[in-house]
Amino acid sequence: MLTFGQTRTWRPEPLDTVEKDLKSRQDHLLTLQDELLGAATTDVWHGTAHDAAAAERNRMANDMEHLVAELSAVRTAVARASDAVVPLRHAIVEAEHLASRHGFSISDDGAIHDVNPPRDVPPDQQQQVNEERNRVKAELGDRVKRILEQAQSIDLDLDKVLTKAVHNMISDGAAATLESAARAGEHQGSLHEELLAKYKVAKDPGGMVTWPNQWPTDSWPFDVKPREITATEAQMLNGLGFGELSKFGDIYDRAQAAQSQMFDALGEGDGHRDAFRHTYWSAMLANRFGHEWAERFTTAHEGTHRPDASDTTVAMDMHNNEVGRRIAAEHPGASLDELKGHVERAVRNGEMVVVNSDGQLVHSNEVLDGKTGFAKDSRTVVPPGTSPPLPSPADPPYGPHRGPR
Repeated sequence: MLTFGQTRTWRPEPLDTVEKDLKSRQDHLLTLQDELLGAATTDVWHGTAHDAAAAERNRMANDMEHLVAELSAVRTAVARASDAVVPLRHAIVEAEHLASRHGFSISDDGAIHDVNPPRDVPPDQQQQVNEERNRVKAELGDRVKRILEQAQSIDLDLDKVLTKAVHNMISDGAAATLESAARAGEHQGSLHEELLAKYKVAKDPGGMVTWPNQWPTDSWPFDVKPREITATEAQMLNGLGFGELSKFGDIYDRAQAAQSQMFDALGEGDGHRDAFRHTYWSAMLANRFGHEWAERFTTAHEGTHRPDASDTTVAMDMHNNEVGRRIAAEHPGASLDELKGHVERAVRNGEMVVVNSDGQLVHSNEVLDGKTGFAKDSRTVVPPGTSPPLPSPADPPYGPHRGPR
């Protein structure tokens, strides 16, 4: 288990050096492509010896393709770790500055110590001072916790790729050239491909429906505008009473309003606004209706048939929804405003993902707010039964009547 003292020693520069060395070695191997193609392929050589030489050439080419794929995957993972260490360092420095400014220190085991409390505090102000110091100490503890979670994630992500390389588990993607093998390896070392593989949601088998579709809207005690949602969402919502529907509408409205207060409008599509909105929405649902239900409803929401949906946007939303549920579980007694603060910090600390200018998923602290890009892929077909289960008619009838996107 990593300690705060260990994270203090982390620097991106050694990783940058390793990445450059790996790139140099990879570039050298790529120059051998022509030699591999030319070996044992002369027009004037025929017979058993030629066939044996050609078979050996093919074996060597296959070995080279796997080696290049492994090298590319490791290089990509090292570069990704280096990029992630930069904001981690900033978070550590900011936490230590906050501690020093208020007379606290952070030990290597992550404990917060009150080393320089204020002196000569008037008796009538002592309680206020104590409350403020307790607040700062709690914030420092929360920051240390987040830093260690980030560091653990960086360490595990890199270890995962290195372990695959050691055990020959990096695929060359059936490459026919060294360059295509390098591209296949690069994908296996990237966060983007990891999330695409992790989060696969089939389109709702019932398609899209206009909701409300059970009662006329003029009979509702509050305004509701018809909208296109998945059949599963509609199924869940039709079991709700007006009181629950109103509460869920308030949750969605709160998420919508809060996003514009926190992040740049340019990040509304696949950027920081979108990440915040989904995470806050998911956290409030979990806080109000439970972790399991929130997971199942937000998964049903991603079963949309909208033509603008893509594998990237689905993976982004699923990841950020999961972070929201985790935040709710970590703060079960939090108010909605307190949840909003926890979610905002998580976005700025890089716990969510956004889409960069290349259309790739990256941690939310690896690209500036307002400088994000848009997904460039489309939705692939996910076979039934390979995505997380959707709610059945027997499930408790709780669900929002409106939701992000």
